[in-house]
Amino acid sequence: AIVASIGIPNYRTLVLNNRITSSTNGMLGFLQLARSEAVTRRASITVCASSNQASCTGSNWEAGAVMLQGATLIKVLPPASNGVQIRGASNTLTYRSDGTLAAATSISVCDSRGADSSRLISLTFIGQASSGAHNACL
Repeated sequence: AIVASIGIPNYRTLVLNNRITSSTNGMLGFLQLARSEAVTRRASITVCASSNQASCTGSNWEAGAVMLQGATLIKVLPPASNGVQIRGASNTLTYRSDGTLAAATSISVCDSRGADSSRLISLTFIGQASSGAHNACL
């Protein structure tokens, strides 16, 4: 009973932390790939939230995302793990052919624990994406 009372809460925290980390890394990799595709293809690449995994229909990033060149679907990011919220100032990002964005932005990744366990994906205007700890949920 003592081992269970110590181990179960720690295991739950471990699982929640892994969900946040996995969702953050998935989104970060997806954004980095989109920038790379824009430069490689020398074309604008749009990344947007998608609830149907085919077009820009999502109101938030946790429903999944798509990468498009014009109307051509390049790649799909599946929905985030249960309980993970991925929110940003915008639900659409467009990388120019040189890998830049129109403006710097950020995307937060949170769960039911709120700001204490949140992560932030920062995107600079040059298109570079990075992640780190954050103390707020968007």
